[in-house]
Amino acid sequence: MTPRQAMLAALDAEEKAHAFFVAALPQVKDAAVKALFEELREEEVEHQDLVKKELAKLPPDPVLRAEDVEDEPTAQ
Repeated sequence: MTPRQAMLAALDAEEKAHAFFVAALPQVKDAAVKALFEELREEEVEHQDLVKKELAKLPPDPVLRAEDVEDEPTAQ
């Protein structure tokens, strides 16, 4: 996994976490839990922004990966 792939995986996780809180909020009846979920939902947006900033600093992935050009072992 390249650093860029790792950051994209992190961004995907942050987006899924945000979606979880968005979907869960209408079901929550307890005011304290609702407030917590609202706070966590907003923190996920902040996390996404942080990951996007770090992602922008990374160089693009190489066009060819090492496994694309490695030869299979052959009998000598």
